[in-house]
Amino acid sequence: MRSLNSILIEGELSTNPDWDRLRCVFTLRVAQQDFAGVVTHFEIPVVIAQRNLAQSVMVALKSGDAIRCVGKLSPVDDVLSIIPEHIEYNQGGKDR
Repeated sequence: MRSLNSILIEGELSTNPDWDRLRCVFTLRVAQQDFAGVVTHFEIPVVIAQRNLAQSVMVALKSGDAIRCVGKLSPVDDVLSIIPEHIEYNQGGKDR
């Protein structure tokens, strides 16, 4: 059986994008609210190996910018990471 592996996640960059071994890497900060109203924040690494997407992110985004990321979950250097296929962004975070 073929494994389904797709994720859509929204959050804000908690780090500036950086080059790491021919790929673009940054951390996405996400807020999760449970039924009791308790908000938990967590961070997940995003690794972009596609050259054109990586270059666009390096030029356009910085810490605090809000993004929507569509991609796959995959272990990178033994850490579960998002490998994006598509990124939409709103520069300046939620308040700009």
